[in-house]
Amino acid sequence: MYHPPVSFRVTAADADEERVAIEIRGMPAGEAVIRYDDNTAIVDARVELADLPQVIVALDRFHHEFAAELLAYVLDRGAMAQESDGSIIYDLGSAMHALPLPANHEVGLGFPNSW
Repeated sequence: MYHPPVSFRVTAADADEERVAIEIRGMPAGEAVIRYDDNTAIVDARVELADLPQVIVALDRFHHEFAAELLAYVLDRGAMAQESDGSIIYDLGSAMHALPLPANHEVGLGFPNSW
């Protein structure tokens, strides 16, 4: 499977929240809202995949890779999101599919002694 490049760009921010534009292959593909509280974050994202049929076929794999990128972005901000603290909604064109955030260690993030 071809893995489309994903990037994030902050569109609005204040002390407790960031709105982040999601781009896939350089094209707008959705938005994430990240709410910060101490060292944790609650992540809600919506990603439009209707124009990427190859991704829809392998949604579970794409979700794992996309979530890893999104969680790495949050870690880079100095916070950690837990799987119970958010979800990603994928707009598939004719349907929507919501998946919870995986745990950081499930996508290879964090230190082994922090699990």
